[in-house]
Amino acid sequence: MDAKLRLDAIGRTLVLALQENARASYAELGRLVGLSPPAVAERVKRLEDQGVIKGFRAEIDRGRLGYAMSAFVRLRCRAETFPAVEAFARTVTEVVECHEVAGEDAYVFKVVARSIQHLDEILLRLAAFGATTSSLILSSPVAGRVLPPAGE
Repeated sequence: MDAKLRLDAIGRTLVLALQENARASYAELGRLVGLSPPAVAERVKRLEDQGVIKGFRAEIDRGRLGYAMSAFVRLRCRAETFPAVEAFARTVTEVVECHEVAGEDAYVFKVVARSIQHLDEILLRLAAFGATTSSLILSSPVAGRVLPPAGE
């Protein structure tokens, strides 16, 4: 893990505000923290350079794109398959998250699918690497939480 970066009050406020609305203008952010837009731009650039801000993304309604369901899939496999599993995860569009984990399973994936049949096709492809267990996601009461810096 990377060492925690200490942020001042302005940095913390910018990080929280950009998590809430990544499209906020430098003028809006400047009003929030009491800085000029160019000063805010420099602070945001510094946060990017330090690796605090890794990117800006749109939150998409996957259902509107035709993905009717999401599932968590756990994969139990041998270590020698890890490179192939990770290559698979990087190339399959429906794998939206892939996490190597400790415990009985080696990986946990979050996948999206158009239908049960489509999910079954994805599971069959993953089964080539080892044993899978899946759980359909019914709802996500907490998703995309805005995080303050740890301990602050």
